[in-house]
Amino acid sequence: MGYGMKTFLSNILSSFIGVFLASIALGFLLITLITGFFITLAEEIDSGTRVRNLEEDSVLIVRLAYPIHEKTSEDPFDHYDFNTMESRVVLGLDDIIENIRRATNDPFIKGIYLNVSPDRQGWATMESIRTALSDFKASGKWIVAYNEIYSHQSYYLSSVANEIYLNPQGYMEFQGLSGQSIFLKDTLAKLDIEMQVLRGPDNEYKSAVETFVNSEMSDNSRYQMQVLLNGMWKHMLENVSADRKTSPEKLNQLANQLGLVKPEDSVNSKLIDALKYHDEVRDLIKEKMQLGQHQEIPAVNIEDYAMIEKNMKRFQKIAKTKPADQIAIIYADGEIASGENDRGIVGSITTAYAIRSAREDKNVKAIVLRVNSPGGSALASDVLLRELYLCAQSKPTIASFGDVAASGGYYMSVAAHRIFAEPNTITGSIGVFSLFPNMKGFFNNKLGVTFDNVNTNQYSDFGNISQPLKDYEKRYLQKQVENTYTTFKNHVAEGRSLTPERVEEIAKGRVWSGEDAIKVGLVDEIGGLEAAIAEAAMLAKIEHYELLKLPVEDTPFSRFMQDADEHAQSWIIQTFLGEEFIPAWKQKKRIERITHMQDVQAMMPFELSIK
Repeated sequence: MGYGMKTFLSNILSSFIGVFLASIALGFLLITLITGFFITLAEEIDSGTRVRNLEEDSVLIVRLAYPIHEKTSEDPFDHYDFNTMESRVVLGLDDIIENIRRATNDPFIKGIYLNVSPDRQGWATMESIRTALSDFKASGKWIVAYNEIYSHQSYYLSSVANEIYLNPQGYMEFQGLSGQSIFLKDTLAKLDIEMQVLRGPDNEYKSAVETFVNSEMSDNSRYQMQVLLNGMWKHMLENVSADRKTSPEKLNQLANQLGLVKPEDSVNSKLIDALKYHDEVRDLIKEKMQLGQHQEIPAVNIEDYAMIEKNMKRFQKIAKTKPADQIAIIYADGEIASGENDRGIVGSITTAYAIRSAREDKNVKAIVLRVNSPGGSALASDVLLRELYLCAQSKPTIASFGDVAASGGYYMSVAAHRIFAEPNTITGSIGVFSLFPNMKGFFNNKLGVTFDNVNTNQYSDFGNISQPLKDYEKRYLQKQVENTYTTFKNHVAEGRSLTPERVEEIAKGRVWSGEDAIKVGLVDEIGGLEAAIAEAAMLAKIEHYELLKLPVEDTPFSRFMQDADEHAQSWIIQTFLGEEFIPAWKQKKRIERITHMQDVQAMMPFELSIK
């Protein structure tokens, strides 16, 4: 269908640079990483000794200074800092929550020292950790939070603490949430590239394509974004006001007046307990623990705490002779596409195999599908839906939504017996689109490249991006989009026991928060992954079980060979762009995905940056 030239032109330069850099770095990195492996192993043994020898009334240090993914990766390259050439342990959401829960019942842990990076994390991710911390505090143990800078997300998580401290010269963000979308219409026009859009009927909220054809939000897109942000802000204020003994009205007034000009203002507004330097907070913790001035605080960071638990579980598993009942957690974290899993990609082949293997495993008594996905290929989503439907015929099957489970992410989940979401999960977006670039102007006018074809049949050059879509092509593709949209709505109606008329009302590509999704029938209950697992165990009528996390990751070496090109490219871009690396890299990847779309897309209507 004419995609070969597109693939060649879009990848030749980046592949050359990536392979060149990877070739130079490969030998050095292997030596460094092998050395790092033995150092890390030694540190694990040492940390294990420290954990075993913890005195009573020790402190668990929860320092979240890295992007939090759904589960802890087994790939050492995901734990490797290419700037410092050091290996580090990076926990996923699963292990962070599990070890906070473990610390809640651990008599050796007296309290938690919480330090959350102001980097942007997902709101539902923060909600899940906040729930675990709230239960920790409710058990009678204390939490002390400290930071130099609080973003909205980091403060929301920290607000659960008994005591919150800010550096005397620090800064606190509290002016309300803002959502920003990026538009590339004018950029594409400068390049003589036309994006040809086909959407399902009545998909007025399906605004993913607006990035490429508009210069600003449409009225419908602006409306749904405003409703979403208002709901998230309201939920945040309710929880913060409850923990900080103030009112949502006062907090809103503070935000509307930009009331936090000086660090002292955060104390006067009762959002912060006091302004302290790090050493002063340490002294306060010593006082709480009745330690002398020259005594060290017995403490363990959550990464070391998790490592010894993982090692103990491995030994227990080896010693066990009888297989235990299991609940399988199938992770779908990233955009949905046909093929194998890749970094940030939920591959239909890999994930379908994981679901199928869990269904056929006699030890697996229930299945939880954990979704953190904005959607993607409608075809791949349908493949995964079918596998989940077969699971639901024989075993309790629960869906659990993370930060986002929209469009294809929602599509693949509707066969579950029950669906759980956090209050600030972004979900719904029942709608589809197809996007075809017309690159003729770019090739002709910018590159001086022209094309000519020889065809065996009338429509052999169908979908050729070096020319605009013909009328018959538009009609054909529009019919495909409409058929896919109808199928999507029918699956929702059947899976959620809704009438077609009701689905029509709540579809149209619109996104909903988790709280609003319950009201319209798209979600059953508010709760995180733990609540979904508990529901699965109850339906399976089991009390004692192990968790089986799927899909199983590739070996570290194969992952490195697959990702060497991307590691090299991202490293050089980060070196030159610094803090701007993440948004720039995301846009690069987004443009690559859009220009390679070959089927109808069930994708969230916008890529939204909330701060």
